[in-house]
Formats: sequence, structure tokens, C-alpha cells
Amino acid sequence: MFTVFSHVLAFAVLFIDSLFDTLNDRNVPDEFALTGIIGGLLLHGLQSLSTGTFEPLMWSLIGGTVAGIYGWVAYYRGLWGGADAMILTMIGTTVPITAIGEVSTIYVMDLIFNFMISAVLVTLIFAGYKFIKSEGSISKLKNRLMERKRFVTGLLSANIGFSLFLIYNNVNGIIFFAVMTSLILLYEWIRLVEKQFLVKEVKTEEAINEVPAQDQGFGDQIRGLTQEELDDYEEDTVEVRTGVPMIPVFLLALVINDLTNIGVWMFYGLF
Repeated sequence: MFTVFSHVLAFAVLFIDSLFDTLNDRNVPDEFALTGIIGGLLLHGLQSLSTGTFEPLMWSLIGGTVAGIYGWVAYYRGLWGGADAMILTMIGTTVPITAIGEVSTIYVMDLIFNFMISAVLVTLIFAGYKFIKSEGSISKLKNRLMERKRFVTGLLSANIGFSLFLIYNNVNGIIFFAVMTSLILLYEWIRLVEKQFLVKEVKTEEAINEVPAQDQGFGDQIRGLTQEELDDYEEDTVEVRTGVPMIPVFLLALVINDLTNIGVWMFYGLF
């Protein structure tokens, strides 16, 4: 019963923080995620007391620690924001086991798989919106593919070779070829959108709390600019990120995982 409440708590935190992430210019307060972390530990502790086994609390501690390490390493490498790292820690603490209190490796694998699905869906929708809104986007995509034609051609050639190998061994190489070709082109498209359409230029005095784009001397961490940093910045304008909101991705992944049968088995079903 207490693990059900923990899943509900995770959903509530993700829903609230998703609103901040999408409607408040990525400025997400830490209080809700911290409440989720503390609440997740308490609820799993109560589950341990009610069942007479230490397992629920143990998995909450392990899940929060592992997820937290991954999230904060990603933050310090400039891949995620601090709010995203906090949210991932909260998820590891609140939903390390199923809602009915069962320890399941498949459940964790499904959650990771559904996070990947959700990340692709949200990224495609958000990037597609930015791509369509921008002028000259088709020409820029063609230019990028031409600039990287050796790299793209090399990947496609390797894809053709491996697909033929799969067909020779009676595996569905045609589907593999179609999927991998789509992923190669999708990667190039997303990288173009990220570099050219998910940044904007603002006046330096208006950039407080904005997340700077890379290679401007502010470091790699995804965090808001402080007034002190802007006072020391000599340019009149600064490029800031308008990247894909990540917290709705976590929310969608949890909803899919808890309310549907979608999981990692779908990947194996393709082949």
C-alpha cells in the first residue's frame, strides 16, 4: 500500500515540476523534488515496517543513490540541468520497485526503455516545432548533410553491410536497415536543431537565470547565469539555450510504465 502512495507522490512531483519546466523558462525549484526524495524514503520505510522485510527501504536507498550518481555526473558533464539530476534522484527513490511492492528487474528495464521512448517522442515534437517555425530550416539541413557526407555515407555503408549479413543469417535485416537509417538521419537532424534552433541571443543584462549556450566561457554545466557572471561578461549579447524540457519526459515515462504494458519486450519483437 505504501509503495502505491510513493508512485502517486512521484507522479505529483513530476507533474508540478513539468509545469515549471515548460511554463517558467526551465526555472524549476528544488523543493518539490526534495519533498519527493524524503517522502519516497519514508514511504518505503513504512512499507518495510508493514511487511517485516528491509527490502523496500533498501531498494529505495539503492535506487536513489544510483540514479543520483548518474544524474549528477550528467550535470557536471554539461548534459543535464541540476533540476533534472534532482528529479532523477527522486525517481530512483520513489519508484525503484513496482507499485504493489514487488522487486522486479523487468520493471526497472521497462522504466529505462520507456524513458528512452518518451525522450524520443518529446524531443521530436519539440524539435519539430522549432524546425518548422525557423526560416531556411530545410536549406540548413541539406547543408549539414553535405558538410558531413563522409561521416553519414560511412555509417550508411556500414548499415548496409550489417543488414546484408543479418539477411544472410535469416534475421530481419530489412527492418534493421530501415530503423538504423532513420536513426542516423534523425541524429543529424536533431544535432542541427540543437545547434541552430534551440538557442537564442539575448541582451547581457536580461540573461540572468538563463542557461548559456556552450563555448562562451561560462563552463559546461546547464545552470542559470548569475548577476556576478554577467557583470564580468564583456559582450553586449549572450547566446542562451532553449533546449528540450526533460521533466515532462520523466513524467511520460512513469505514466507509460505504470499504466500500460509497453516495455522492453517490444524491442525484441521487431526481430
